[in-house]
Amino acid sequence: MYSEFVLPNITMKAVGSGRLFPVKSLGCPSVLLFHDDQTIAAAEKVNTVVRSRYPFSQQVLVASVVDLWFVPSTTRQIVREFLQLAYNEGVKRLPEGIDPVEYVIVLPDWKGQLTESLAVGKVSRQAAVAVVDGAGNVVGKYKGERVGDAALQMLDEIYQR
Repeated sequence: MYSEFVLPNITMKAVGSGRLFPVKSLGCPSVLLFHDDQTIAAAEKVNTVVRSRYPFSQQVLVASVVDLWFVPSTTRQIVREFLQLAYNEGVKRLPEGIDPVEYVIVLPDWKGQLTESLAVGKVSRQAAVAVVDGAGNVVGKYKGERVGDAALQMLDEIYQR
């Protein structure tokens, strides 16, 4: 376990659904994918790989975390609109009958608290993932081209305990 990383005691609001996520108690093993508009393709890769083994949202929560600490308050509404468009695109890609509230989770990190607490750094060239167990402990993190495979490996470790 990555005991040096502690999740902040914050609640994040998902784009689109408005669902609230208390970061320290997500309720099940979770993949937090950190990306921006340049590395958004990683979201589909991670979801494809993770959902191939853990298809149900009750097994694994997968959430995109977008670090937005640098966005001035005067332009946040514009960014919210872009995030809503990204959410809508994600919903369109879901198979029929799948609840987007459970499977398309975009969490804007307006203050950069979650991003900073896990020390993922800039994600404009490479996305990053952190995997959290059901008790809120950071199991591991990875930044690079193989975020989906890395997330799956860390999830398998949780489920093999």
